[in-house]
Amino acid sequence: QAASEGARISLLARSVDQLQKAKESICQAYEVEVSIFSADVRDYDAVERAINEAGSIDVLVVNHGVYYVEEFETQGLDVMKTMIDVNLMGSFNVIKAALPLMKDRKDKGPASIALMSSMAGQAGIYGFAAYSATKFGLRGLAEALQQELLVNNIHLSIIFPPVTETSGIEQVEFISVLTFEARERMPEITKIILESSPGMKAEEVGKITIQGIKSGSFSIPCRLDGLAVAIATAGLSPQTSFLMASIEVVFAGLFRFVALLLQWRGYEIIEKYNYSHKKQQVE
Repeated sequence: QAASEGARISLLARSVDQLQKAKESICQAYEVEVSIFSADVRDYDAVERAINEAGSIDVLVVNHGVYYVEEFETQGLDVMKTMIDVNLMGSFNVIKAALPLMKDRKDKGPASIALMSSMAGQAGIYGFAAYSATKFGLRGLAEALQQELLVNNIHLSIIFPPVTETSGIEQVEFISVLTFEARERMPEITKIILESSPGMKAEEVGKITIQGIKSGSFSIPCRLDGLAVAIATAGLSPQTSFLMASIEVVFAGLFRFVALLLQWRGYEIIEKYNYSHKKQQVE
């Protein structure tokens, strides 16, 4: 999406083969400069070397993440730590390595840092305790860091997509995108709750993300239901649009009421499932 608008692209990920495929795909579609760098976001030194080699950054998109869906009580601490190290500490590493270059850019026009969160970073979901904790953490990072970087004309954005269909996945449904092991570990209650929530294509999320970054939006929801959740959970987040600020003020109460109805519905699903499950065990 950025390449279609003529941007110079630098990609950082672990797999050299996947990076090369991505580079070839972009170069075939657009005449832009594409650089690739292999590094694990958990390794600050490797990330710093890659970013310094990449050079000046106007828009930094922090788009990595892993998730494992399981009830908190049974999920291993090693799995939780992996999510924290990748999703949260990995974001710290990428931003911390990039900030000196972004502050020292010759063109003092606006720059952007965009963090890819999730709708699970706006509202907790059964089975997502550790994952949601990391995604909620990104919002706190973005809100606080925005205050620090105002003087540098660097704008923070945080994107809240639903389940997203990535390349190579034919079906959008949440359960279909998981590995066999992940499906086996996913609580039945989580499956029931998420089956009613349709996913989005990565291309759609990409377009919304770029549009939000260009408009300087702090909170970038996806779809109408995402907008409703964003309004209901706006809290003390920055708002650059007077129109959206007015909508948030006017409709905050209404969407809070709707959110409570949905929450009660979710609790009802959990209670019915647990009651049915216990009844089957007794029988």
